[in-house]
Amino acid sequence: MLKNGKKFLLLTILLTLKLCYAEVITKTYTVSGSGATRSEAVRDALLRALTEYARDLGWSGEYESFKSAFPSPENYVTGYKILSSQYKEKVFVVNLSVELDLNFLKDIFIKKGLVMEKRIIPRIGTGVHVD
Repeated sequence: MLKNGKKFLLLTILLTLKLCYAEVITKTYTVSGSGATRSEAVRDALLRALTEYARDLGWSGEYESFKSAFPSPENYVTGYKILSSQYKEKVFVVNLSVELDLNFLKDIFIKKGLVMEKRIIPRIGTGVHVD
């Protein structure tokens, strides 16, 4: 039998290994956004990147409803880079390269009810072939 200290150490090692080897799948989206200020334009572009991924998963709702579900889209992206920024006719327009963690976002979208979880049910064969 393991003593409490050894059990704790073993659990800590196992959890650390799980976190280290957790699969992270990322994808980069190139999007544009606009707004009255540069920060509003960046926020709009980040939200558009999130909506693009949601559409890839089958979401077909309105942009405004998505906007209300994610008031702070910067909290849901892995990172972004500003490719270009312009100020025309009192509107900022930015182009961003946005990196998203697909597994993390898919779980968030499922929890918020935006997309359905696809479950694969394995088929079990009987080994009998009928002609």
